[in-house]
Amino acid sequence: YRPMQNYHFNISWIDNTKVEQVLIEHNFTGILINETMEKNGENGYYYFISDLAAGTYVWKSYARDPYGNWNVSDEFIYIVEKSPTQIFVYVNGSDEDRDFEVYDTINITAMLNVSNKIIYLDSNITDWVLQYGESLITNITKLNYIGVYNITAYWFGDQNYTSSSKSIIIRVLDTKKPQYLEFGQSKNWIGVNETINLYAVWSDNYELDYAWLSTNETGIWKNTSYIKFDPQTKESIASFTWRNASIPAGSVIAWKIYVNDTSGNENLTPIFVFYINASQLWNFTTSGRIFSSPAIGDVNNDGIIDVVLASMDNKVYVLRGNDGSLIFTFSTNGNISSSPSLVRINNEPYLRIFVGSYDNNLYAINGSNGQKIWNFTTSGRIFSSPAIGDVNNDGIIDVVFGSDDNKVYAVNSINGELVWSFQTLGRVVSSPSLRKIGNTVFVFVGSYDNNLYAINGSNGQKIWNFTTRDKIESSPLIDDLDYDGNYEVVFGSYDRNIYVLDALTGTMKWNYTTGNWITASPITLNILGDKKVVISSSDSRIYCFNPDGSLNWTFTIPTQGRAPYLPSSYDANNDGINDVIFGATDGSIYVVNGLNGNLIWFYKVGSYIYTSPAISDLNSDGNLDVTFGSLDRIQYALDPPSWNMFGGNERSTRFYDYEGPELKYYSKNIEKCKITVYSKWKDFSNLAFGYVLFENSFGIRNDTFYLSGLEAWINNSYYSCQNSTLKFVVFDEYGNYREFIDNIEFFEIDLPPIIESVKLIPNNTIYSLNQIFEISAIIKDDKGIEEVYIENNFYGDYRNESMTLNDSSYNFYIKGLNAGKYLIRIHVYDISRNYNYSEWLSIVVSKANSRVQLNVSKDRVNYPDTITYYCYLIEGDESKIIITLNENVIKEVYGKFASGKLELGAGNYTLGCIYEENRNYLGSAANKKIYVERATPNIYLLLNDKQDDLTLECKDNLRINAYSLSNGDNDVIYSLYINYNSNSEVIGYGKNISIDFTLNPGNYYYEYNTTFGENYTSNKIIRKVEVFDTKSPTNIYYNKLLTKNGLIIESKWEDSCTEIYKGYLKENSNGEKEHIIEPKDGWIN
Repeated sequence: YRPMQNYHFNISWIDNTKVEQVLIEHNFTGILINETMEKNGENGYYYFISDLAAGTYVWKSYARDPYGNWNVSDEFIYIVEKSPTQIFVYVNGSDEDRDFEVYDTINITAMLNVSNKIIYLDSNITDWVLQYGESLITNITKLNYIGVYNITAYWFGDQNYTSSSKSIIIRVLDTKKPQYLEFGQSKNWIGVNETINLYAVWSDNYELDYAWLSTNETGIWKNTSYIKFDPQTKESIASFTWRNASIPAGSVIAWKIYVNDTSGNENLTPIFVFYINASQLWNFTTSGRIFSSPAIGDVNNDGIIDVVLASMDNKVYVLRGNDGSLIFTFSTNGNISSSPSLVRINNEPYLRIFVGSYDNNLYAINGSNGQKIWNFTTSGRIFSSPAIGDVNNDGIIDVVFGSDDNKVYAVNSINGELVWSFQTLGRVVSSPSLRKIGNTVFVFVGSYDNNLYAINGSNGQKIWNFTTRDKIESSPLIDDLDYDGNYEVVFGSYDRNIYVLDALTGTMKWNYTTGNWITASPITLNILGDKKVVISSSDSRIYCFNPDGSLNWTFTIPTQGRAPYLPSSYDANNDGINDVIFGATDGSIYVVNGLNGNLIWFYKVGSYIYTSPAISDLNSDGNLDVTFGSLDRIQYALDPPSWNMFGGNERSTRFYDYEGPELKYYSKNIEKCKITVYSKWKDFSNLAFGYVLFENSFGIRNDTFYLSGLEAWINNSYYSCQNSTLKFVVFDEYGNYREFIDNIEFFEIDLPPIIESVKLIPNNTIYSLNQIFEISAIIKDDKGIEEVYIENNFYGDYRNESMTLNDSSYNFYIKGLNAGKYLIRIHVYDISRNYNYSEWLSIVVSKANSRVQLNVSKDRVNYPDTITYYCYLIEGDESKIIITLNENVIKEVYGKFASGKLELGAGNYTLGCIYEENRNYLGSAANKKIYVERATPNIYLLLNDKQDDLTLECKDNLRINAYSLSNGDNDVIYSLYINYNSNSEVIGYGKNISIDFTLNPGNYYYEYNTTFGENYTSNKIIRKVEVFDTKSPTNIYYNKLLTKNGLIIESKWEDSCTEIYKGYLKENSNGEKEHIIEPKDGWIN
């Protein structure tokens, strides 16, 4: 069909007289009517009509001669097929299937290639309203939901035009990760046990789901807590509060926040860090500058650790260690730069304080009330700090110190009487160090006469001296550095050198020259079983030496400040390695890593620090604290046995503690089989730890208790129905210990813990990637619960994991369990190791329903059109997608999408898309029926290269070309027929026939036809060839001969087309006559 197309129907009629009338009978107008045909040429007649509608028409022609004779032609069928239409759909200018992000806006255009027709645009997009318009529709749509959507434009067709449709598949995806708009922390550093807020503001183009905080304080990244966003949240803040009391100063905590949306997209913040620094516990202001290093101990026996310091305001101060409050002061008549020392004498219920003053006196002070016990007067000021120990082996503790009168003194600690004195040739500012070597206590001390002296502690006589090139203010360290059984003496001099001598002989083993004078005293640093020597120099460096004198590491004070006094040592960052802490003249306390000298943390005071930091747990929180004085007149406390060095020990507490903790209280309660013991322990220094051995016939149970403070309880419960033994061993911070043993008889039975309830939330659910499962158990025990864990197979194998106590229940959380059946059982121990367990409980995670969507470009086509198919996974994890055709697998793809093209033979098909069942999803399938109609073969019949009937002159050449361009037609027979004089015969077979003819006059019909095949219907083309003879015969010989018998006429004729058919002779010998003569070989005689 073509609008306004003109049609001519032609026929030729001949008659031996003439044709009088020609009619055409047709149904072109819908009813069968007769109309006159117009004459065209000598024998031709035609009928004209315009704009035939699509349809099947029949027509035939009638002809009449003047005598009323009628004839009728064959009936002809004329088909006007519906004009094919094509509809186009474009999404954002493209007619291909496409993916879009959720919330994209798309521009949809649908148009038909025929004007003024109503077309429709439909879709399964949520909230879609059917659109329609004349031949063109435009639509702008915002994609608010993820999914797979079909956009289809269609036209129903009408009488003259075929229907048509076009579909485009779009996938609306959420592939965008959530984005952080802002992230940060409330502080850049916090003190130990302080909180910090960590946050990130997140936005997502769709829906936020969960946020997780991950930190690395344990050395590995670990998710510590999570929050779930409200449904449909697109922007929200994920805020977490972090606190961990066990993390020491100097730690660097890295953190990051993960977030995922409901589509499974995940993102995280960059890694951010904050620092754990020392935090000020308290400070105390004196009226003078502080050169004195503090001493640490419970001087008044009130159960609180105390800090003892002296100031240049002539006073000694005793402060409470937990808050820095003043207990008492003791006044002298001179400045004090000497550092106090502490010791307990003869089981006194307090510690004695020993300190020197610029008023030439050494004082012994009662730690309980601040009253003077005695004083010893020298002839010079006392800068030197006293060392404590029994130097003469008489069983009485002695006090050893130096004076500006060039002497070293040893006095009785009980009454202050002189034991002995030793004369040098210079001021004695250096503080003595004591070490028993063999049976003799050696006293080592330096002098401004450039000598280091080794003095016999029993009589005050010189054993040896070692001379340097300048005065000695450094206090010596005595230790067996290389574990060879011999002690070494380590000290520094104003001649810039550090010296290491054999303690027994004074022979130098090695020395090292620094960049400036040395007033500081060395310490021993124990690193992984190896001893190192650490000392500071006024060249702004801290040096760490190996026992052989080789340099292990150095640390340079960044501000070029000096570290003039003794460093101290303790494990600052809880890595099991002792670190170095020291004060500097730039007003800062520094802590450096003992292994490599890297800075761990520093604390800025602002004024010169000329004291050695003392390390002890001041506030009984279990963490070591740092206390030190400064030239700004303030004593600071920060939250981090022999007298063989300046501070008396590596932590410089200046406390000579040689006694183990005391058991102040002990009781036990036996009820049935439960034994509860209560023990209170006390010491003048901090308690460290204790262990309790509980032994009966079933074996030995060892419980360790980590203690803090000066007083601590060790209480515990045990279950036994047999005679048992309890052994307590309790240590203080200096390694002194005391034991206590109790033999117990009892005959009682203990009951195990009771598991009252176990809740599984949820316990039966459908798989969801982000589902969080909570296991909650309420457990009761009258004696106390020690351990609860959950046995589970969440990870495939059975394992035990700890449960966390939250309010009244023990809880365990796990996210995103795969589909399956999981078994859990709760196990519980009480404090006496009685055991109970729950029955096996199950969590069933059923496989979720999957969903696939199958779309095809067309479900009804003609052979050999191509069909495009698309299968999308809408719900489910990536898995195998199988494409089937009539239940036969034609394609397998792993993923979420499969597509392809089909070229099918004629027939009915079922196309299937199968999503295989997998770990978490049930299988699903979608099917589409496809109909492939037989095609009409494309055949052509050309007469002298024209696709039309043909008129020829006799003997003209006729070339016939019959061919087909169809494929898939192997079962189709192509035949070429000729019909002449009602006889039909095959003149050729095949898809490409070419024949040349020369024809005699007549009407010839050529038919090129096909048989039915698997993919094709039959088809035929008929062409007519009319051959005319318009040339008269030619006379090629003529002769007449008169004989006695009559007249003989001879003539020979020839014709360019046919044989001579008849001859006629007209003569008037006896009137006009016509003779019909049969020719013979062209002769008419």
